Order: sequence, then C-alpha cells, then structure tokens
Amino acid sequence: MMIHLLVIALSGQTPVLSEVMANPLNEDCCEFVEISNPSASPVDLAGFSLTDGDALDTIQAWNEAVHGTFPDSDAVTGTTVIPPGGYAVLLETGYVSDPAYDFPPGTVILTTGDAAICNGLAASSDPLTLFDAGGTADSNAVSTYGTPVPSDNWSERDDDGLDDIPFDPGNGFSVERLSDFMPDASGSWMAGPFGGSPGTGPGSSSGPDLSCTGVVLQDAQPAPGLPIQASATFLYTGSQPCPSGTLSLFVDLDADSALSPGETELVSVDPFGMLPGERDTIFASVTLPAGWYCITGLARCSQDSFPANDASTACAAPAGGVPPVISEVMADPIDEDCDEFIEIHYGGPGTYPLAGSRITDGDAVDILIPWTGELPGPGLRTSQWLPSGRTAVVLDPEYPLGSRPYAFPESTVIATVGNTTLGNGLTTDDPVTLYGPFGTGLVDVLSTYGTPVPSDDPLLRDDDGLDGIPLAPGNGCSAERISLNGPDAEFNWAASGPGGSPGVVPPPLDSLDLCLAGLWIEPVGVLSTASPAGLVSLRASVGNFGGLPADGATLTFFLDMDADSSASPPEIIASLPVPYSAPGSLDTLETVLDLDDGCWLIGASVYHPDDFDPSNDTALRGYSAGECPSPVISEVMCNPSSEDTDEYVELWFPGPGVFNLEGCRICDGDALDVLVPWRPELGALADPDASTGMFMPAGSFTVILDAEYCLGAQPWDFAPGTRVITTANTTIGDGLSGRDPLLLYSAAGTDTTCIMSTYGTPVLSNDPLLCDDDGLDSIPFDPGEGLAVHRILLAGPDSEGNWIASNPSPGSDPPSVHQGVDFSPVRLTLEPPFGEDGRAVAISSVIANLGTVSIPEGDLRVVIYGDLDHSSTPSPSEVILARTPPPPAPGDSIPVETSWFGTHSAVPVIVFTSCAGDSIVSDDTLRVEWNRATDLVINEIMYRPNPGEPEWIELHNRSEYPVQLAGVVLSDSREDVTITADSILVEAGGYVILAPDSAEFRDAWPDAPGLVIEPPSWPALNDQIQPGREYADDVRISLSCGQALDMVPYAPSWGGSAGRSLEKIDPAASGWLSTSWTTCSGTGTPNERNSSYNPDPGHHGFLSCEPDPFSPDGDGVDDALSIHVEGEGHVTVEIYNVQGRRLLTLADGLQSGGVFTVSWNGLDADGGRLSVGRYIVFARLEKSNGEVREKAAVVVLARRL
Repeated sequence: MMIHLLVIALSGQTPVLSEVMANPLNEDCCEFVEISNPSASPVDLAGFSLTDGDALDTIQAWNEAVHGTFPDSDAVTGTTVIPPGGYAVLLETGYVSDPAYDFPPGTVILTTGDAAICNGLAASSDPLTLFDAGGTADSNAVSTYGTPVPSDNWSERDDDGLDDIPFDPGNGFSVERLSDFMPDASGSWMAGPFGGSPGTGPGSSSGPDLSCTGVVLQDAQPAPGLPIQASATFLYTGSQPCPSGTLSLFVDLDADSALSPGETELVSVDPFGMLPGERDTIFASVTLPAGWYCITGLARCSQDSFPANDASTACAAPAGGVPPVISEVMADPIDEDCDEFIEIHYGGPGTYPLAGSRITDGDAVDILIPWTGELPGPGLRTSQWLPSGRTAVVLDPEYPLGSRPYAFPESTVIATVGNTTLGNGLTTDDPVTLYGPFGTGLVDVLSTYGTPVPSDDPLLRDDDGLDGIPLAPGNGCSAERISLNGPDAEFNWAASGPGGSPGVVPPPLDSLDLCLAGLWIEPVGVLSTASPAGLVSLRASVGNFGGLPADGATLTFFLDMDADSSASPPEIIASLPVPYSAPGSLDTLETVLDLDDGCWLIGASVYHPDDFDPSNDTALRGYSAGECPSPVISEVMCNPSSEDTDEYVELWFPGPGVFNLEGCRICDGDALDVLVPWRPELGALADPDASTGMFMPAGSFTVILDAEYCLGAQPWDFAPGTRVITTANTTIGDGLSGRDPLLLYSAAGTDTTCIMSTYGTPVLSNDPLLCDDDGLDSIPFDPGEGLAVHRILLAGPDSEGNWIASNPSPGSDPPSVHQGVDFSPVRLTLEPPFGEDGRAVAISSVIANLGTVSIPEGDLRVVIYGDLDHSSTPSPSEVILARTPPPPAPGDSIPVETSWFGTHSAVPVIVFTSCAGDSIVSDDTLRVEWNRATDLVINEIMYRPNPGEPEWIELHNRSEYPVQLAGVVLSDSREDVTITADSILVEAGGYVILAPDSAEFRDAWPDAPGLVIEPPSWPALNDQIQPGREYADDVRISLSCGQALDMVPYAPSWGGSAGRSLEKIDPAASGWLSTSWTTCSGTGTPNERNSSYNPDPGHHGFLSCEPDPFSPDGDGVDDALSIHVEGEGHVTVEIYNVQGRRLLTLADGLQSGGVFTVSWNGLDADGGRLSVGRYIVFARLEKSNGEVREKAAVVVLARRL
C-alpha cells in the first residue's frame, strides 16, 4: 500500500489574506477583507482579484471621486500599493453610508467597485482566494482563507469540507490569521475581537499564543521494525517572550489532541523565552507495530490566549497499516431517501484516519467527512479519526430529515459523505469498496462487501456475480459481517434483524467478551405480584462469549435505587470474584439480601477491564416484597392548545424502591392503552431535562406523552430527571377530554383488583370500557384551554377537593394552591444584596396568585419598604414603592421591580400584598435583609486550580451553633444551583467544601479533612475580569427565598493565582470587601483554618456581656445585662432567641466614639417578661471606611427559684 504525505508550508508569501469580517452587525455594507504585506518591499495589488467560489471581483483603489469621500482621514485612498509591513482593507462601496471602523494611520483602502464583496460573504461556508494579476488559475492563487478546493476554475473553489474552516466567529466578530507566516489551516485562524481589527497586525488584539504549525514524518510507512522520524514545528506570537510551558510530540492513541494516560510522549521541551514570531522545531524517533497512528505535536503554556491551534497531527502507517473493515451495510431501509448507512470498524492498533477515506458502490465515489451539525443521539462523536476498537457509521447526509430510526451505542463515531447520497444511492445489488485516504487504485483498497470486480477504476467495481453476495436481506434489514476477522465471502455475511444494528459489531475471535447471561431472585416475583419481605437469594450466571479466557473479573449485585442501570457505591449489595473463565464457559454466583416492603429493582453486572462489549454486562430484575405502593395519577392535561399532540398524564411514585411500568395500562373509559417506552422513531425530545425509561424511582414523576408529541411544537418544560413514556396507540385513551375519568392498571390485568390509581371518580367495573364518570361530583372537569388538572395532595384521595386547575407543570410537584382569594409575594431579591451607604440597589419581587379565583384590576395593592425602625410597619418615609398592578390569574404571577439606595446598616426590605377577601394573610409578606450578617460565609475560593484539578469553594459556619445547608443556593455571575436537598448540618465553627467532582477533589487533596459536597451542577469560576465589569466572577450563597447570605465579587487583584486559593483573612470580615481577602501562603487550606487567618481583635473581642448569667428578678443583684461594643462607627445591637427569631433591637445604627454600652432588662420589644433560657446577643459595628465587624454571644437569663 502506498501512502503519500502532503506537507504545505507558507513562509513569507506575499500578499496574505489576514482577516475576514463576514458576519458584521450591518451586513449590508460592513463586510471587509484585510490583506497584509509582510515583506520588506511594496506590493501593488492592481489587477489582483478575489473570489468566494460564487463571484469574482477585481480589486480597485478607493476613488473618492467615484466611490465617495472616505470617512476616516487616517486611511490612504487612491492607490493599490501596500507599503512594506502594511495593510490594505477591501470594502464595499456602501461602507460610506454607515462607517463602523477606526483604521490605523496608513491603512490602504481598496474596494470591489460594487455593493458587495464577491457574492456577499457567508461566514460558515465561503472560503476566499486571492489571485495575482496574471489570471485565476490555481497557479495564480497567492493566498487563501478556508482551504478552498484547488481548481483552475474560480467558480469551483468552494470549501473542501475537510476541516473546520471557514467558520462563523459570531455576529460582529471577524476571523484573524494568527500570523502572516502561518498556512491556511484550521489551527491558523481564530475569532478576532468584537468589531474586528482592520488594518491592525495579527495577535495585536490577543495575548500570547503558542501554536503547533505542523508535524512532518520523514517516512510515514516504514517497513516493520524500522523507526518513524517525526518533527513538529511551533510558532510563538505575542508582545512579550513566551512564558514557561511544553512543546511535545506524542503518539495520540485516541486522536483527541491531548496527552492522555497511556499515550507515549516522544519528546518534550520548554518554550520559555521564545520571542514573538520565533519558530522552534523538535525531533523524535519511534518504532511502532503495524497499524495506523496519529502523531501529534502539542504546544502548552499557562497564558495561551488561543488553545484551538495548540495541536497539529500527521498520520503514520507502519508496515502499510492495518485495514479497517466494512462490518454492516444498510442498502434497503424503510426510508430509502434518508436511512442508508455503512458501518466501518477499526480493530487497531492506533487510530485510523477516517476523514478523506473514500467509498464506492461501483456507480459513484464519495469522500468520507466528519458529521456536522447536531449528532443524531446522545454520547456520539464526530471526528476525523477512528480510534482502535471503535466503530464508525457513515450516514446519508439527509438522515436528519427523516424519522431518525437508529439508536447508536455511545462513543460511536458518526461520519457522512460530501455528496447527498451514499454512492449513487445504495441498492441490494451494489457491492461496496472502502479506500484509504490517498487514492482509489487497487493498492488503496482496504475492505469490501459483496466481492466486487477488482479494478483500478472505482466505477467498474460492480458485483462479480460469482456468489450470493451482496445480500438481499429484506426491507428494513441490513447485511452484517459475521466475523470481523473473516473474509468478504458469502458465508461471512448474514441478514440482520429489523433496523439493523448500526454501531454494534460482533466481537472478533481474539477478543474477550463476558456476558451477564441470567439473573434470578428467589422467591421469584415481578413488580405486580407480591412476595414476602425478608431474605431473598440472588443468583447470576456469567458467560464467556469471546474467544479469549478471562481471569480477574468481578460480579456486582446491586439495588438500583435511581434506576440508572449502574451500581453506585451506596447501592452495592455484594462484589464477588468470578472464577477463571474459558471461552464458552458459564459460571453461576449467588448471594443473599434482606429486603423491606416495597418495589425493588435488583441488578447484577460483570466487569473485566478488557471486555470487548460492555453492553451485555448488566441484567436487571424487578421484585415486589410485602406491601408494595403503587404510582398515582398526579396531573392530567386534557385540553392543550394543540389537542393532536400535546395531551399528557403525569404519574408520581411515592416509594420505597423502584416501580416498573412495563405492561401497565391506562384507560379513559373509551379505550385501553398499554404503556410503552418512548422510542427513537417517535422523534427526539427537545427538552434536555427529559429522560426515557419505564422505571420510576421513589419520589419521581413519569409523564405519559401523546405518541405524536414530537410532530408538534413540543411546548412542555419538564423538570430535570422527568421520565417520559407513551402508549402503544397514537392517542392517550380515545383522546382525552374534560369529561373523561382515568384509570391506571397494573401489569396483572384490568379488573378492579388491578386498579392502582384513578382521576375523576370513575364507575368501577371489571370491564375498563364501562368505567365512565360516576356523575356524583364535579370531577373530572375541563380546566380551560392550556391549563392542567393537578392532584393537590399527591398522597391524597381521588376526591373533588383534591384536584385543581393550574398551569401545566409536567414532572414537578403540584403548585401551592388555596381555595378562594390568595395573593402572595413568592420571590424578593436585592441586587446587590450587600454594599456601602448610598449604594444603588435593584429590588425585584414576584407576586403570585396562589388562589383559585381572580379579582378585578385595581383591587391588588403591593408595597415595598425598607424597615429602618425594625417595626414591621411601613412609615411614609420608609416606603420605596406602592403600586396597584394588574392582578395575575390563578396559578400565574407578575414581576414588580423598583430601586433603592442602601444604607450603612442592616435593613429589612419587605414586600407585602393586600386585597379584599384574601383567604390567607399569613403569606402576604416576604422579607429579605440588606447587609444581613449571617452565620454561613464563603471563606476560601480555588478559582484557578492546577491543570487536572477541580475548582472548589469553602464555606464556614462562624457561629456557635450548627447551620443547615439544605436549600442553600450557590451562584456565580452566570448560573445558580441548589447545593443539596438533603439535611446536612455544618457544625459550629465548621467547614464544608463544594466541588464539581468530589472524587477529583479527594484525588487532588487527599489530606483534606471534613465534608465534601458535589452540587448537581457547577457554576464554572472565571479567573479574568469580565468585559464591562469590575470583577472576574461574583460568587454568592443565598436561601431559596432570595435572601443573600454572602457575596464575593472577586478579581485577580484580590488574591489567588495558579494553583493557590483566594483566602479570607478574617471570617468575621465582610466578604464583599477586597481588603478581606488575600492569596493563600501555600496552595490551599480546604476545610481548615486559612493560612492567612489574622482576626482583627476588634472583630472578636469588641463585644462583651456581663454578668452572665444575669437574673432580672428585681432583687438588686445582676438584674440587667450590660452589653459593651468597642470601636468607632455605627452600632447595632439585637437580641434573638436560640431559634434565630429577633426579639428586640436595643440599638440601631447609633454612633459610637470608642466604647458603646447598652443594657438589657430581660424584657421583649412589647415589655413582656421573657422566660428563663439562653439568648443570643448580636452586635454589628460599621466603620466609616465601609468595613463591617459582627459578633454574636450566647447569654443565659436566669431567675431565683
């Protein structure tokens, strides 16, 4: 096999296309192309031309007499000559109508002479070619952008489709060549600054950039045992010498352009000190076994401003390579226009260069290219390479236009062809030939299907007619290769089942394939048949279906509480070693389990690190023990805007355990439907929060959708984790209506003993079609178009008072509703929640109608006020806003927003609603506190960890009693997440770490003590100042009601650096002040006292109380508590009970000149005598510089017996 390696190097070629603005804000007149002259001599562009493959323009000087006076006097017009080191910018003639750019002095202005550059630039599809004055042949092309197809015909110079250029950088952004000396390759271009930088040199708008410009192999296919001589060249651009980093060459086994564990690094050097524009080349030698390999050059430095060009690759094929195999061909799908495919498997070693390979069916030749656009399934990959042991499926380019019937295994590589069909449209008479990326001769043939005639001409490679292949497997079935190691012969091909098996290949004879062949639970039971609780025996059989023996495998039994088909540590029942297993053998292992009452999902999974096919390693069985709960009909959408597609029924399972809905039925009294899984052929669900599956974990919701849901607008917003299923029919029941009750049956049958739940009190009959409305109450009912009927109490009965109309919420808890009139503020936030005196504060509230009726406009009044005197009653001077907004409908809400100027002290901000007839006044008020002093604070932030280590945030409880973490929200400037829904206490003086991956954190910080929590998602932390802001990120913690607990709007100047955390100096200091923070003296102190801990004595010793205990009983001894606050500033002193409720305020922002003293006589705010017990004295001192000191002390109120 011959391999030809093409190496392109552009060095000092002049002139150069250096920047392209194809997607400006004003596309009518502001596109431009920048041309640079990097040489030491002037360059005249007179007679030069430019094409985008659609139109050809001759470049002209800007003539102000013809094209208009140019609006920028610094630019040069009337010439086509670019001075040495200078720039020209090609503009449309309409530019003068809306000038948008500032040009550096000396920029030469050129034009096309008309209202468009070429045919109007298209950012994602138009490459550009600059021709010299000699013509438009390929030899006249002096510079390109976007790797156009080389051709002597300018109209054929379209995108070659083999890389990711040209690309759309985003509206208002240009594409810049990183260096005039870099080739037109994907790693040489980057998105420029907003608005572009016409007339400005490459790299001037970005920071240091270290890139690999190419990898060269001296002999890409050496004979067996001989080494490959490789070199990689690197370029550094920037304004300062290169910082420390690495330049490396390695064998990239997974073709991900990253040095992964197990990959061989051939050479590595430090680029420290490389000067801007300097190149460096490194060399290495490696001997590899026969196969295909990706040799990658990789540049890494900590301050690299454009990582996208860090890597470059070359392909090596020692001993001619090991050919991939055509493993499946779908030539006769149900939809012939969209669903043909060819499956290719590469057994290794190394990585096969899939992109650029070719296929033919004897009628046409197609080049394989990576899939572009949305991948047709979860966990799939698009790549130019096919790693060892992986499978690629070459799809018809029009596959997304059809029903997308295939379910691909995760990690399948998806490819396609540059044409609109595979070959000339596959038929069952067509053989298929796979060529390598270097030609279509006999020497380039890698694999075949259907024994084509051997020919150097791919269009003569038809069926040889000497055997029974290619097959005619039947409509909707494919031809599958039986053994990957076997020949293209009749005995080695067979017809698949319906739909084929794209991405799934048979194990090769030299593979190891363990399989979970069976799982038994005794006493035997299914989810709808009860069996006794107590001890059960679990038995599982492990078979060796591969061609190699297996030793060291493990069998794990687990209780699958979250129905994800995998064993998390808390779910494991037992892990047992599997005996040595010969090919074809079967071993049975067993254990016992003590089960409580409930519905349980029990699994068994076998694991071996070399298992070829993990998809057959797990088995699941349902088991019902003792008293088993049933799912409940919790919400019914019977009257959506689109009744043809959007009806649904929501189910809720109380638990314990996991319920299996397979075989269950639902009936509306007119038709009976079997519940079935959501199938790919029904369409892809647009909401990423929805998942599919028939198992319901405890406390979860499942939504039964109309099978035609994906044919509509898909309007529903599912709560995260919601499972979606459907019915075997095209409608739910006979099509839901407001008059139809519903019945949910178990898998055991449809008589009355099998009814699990109802809606609408149907007549109970052993015939489901006689179970109509009993007519004895007002349910079922039509809630109105677009509204759903909700079960108010999920565990409550199917009765008239337990159902209400409200907005649809599929997959969520029922809304909080009350009969009658009930308007309530449900959200109140301050932005920012902390700050200095006079700080502008945005106040946002949400007012909801939680009742069941509407009220006239003008009857609802909303007041927002700052409770300066802490009286919980608004005085006229305290009112911030008083408004009568339009009242929302039942179940709906409205925003109410205003602004305010904050004070130096803590102030409750309160919103309350009032209206006639409000049935529940207890929910009319909501409060949050400005500048609130809280116990839980942010104490340490690792926002710039070392490579491979996770970010993390440390919280600290600075109080003397535990703090509950459940419901606390973590947020940054872009995202917020509830830390945990579980009850977790942070002990007095304790710490807790929040990290995106707790296991990664433990790996990086193995000696860190204490608790590590992994929130459901992670708001990635920024380490650089954000455009238009004064901070890098704004990390906060708050309560779900909107009350902020702490705020840290940090910037790099506050502290923290690469691998070193940002530490709070004193936990009692205000988190929003930069003076409260510094860089850790080491690397970090997670869950420990900070290395920079330096409490201001005034923070901790400025509050004292005496005598303690005190006894206000009138005997003249210790009758009053004296409270002393030391320091100059405004003082606030408050008394709380141990539940955290404020009882009275003794001082509110009073001025202190040094020592402030106030006494407490043991009475509450109303003069009432308080009971004996512990109380909390809280003091706050606000200095004139904005610094805040806070302290709480526990005192004992006693009386004589």
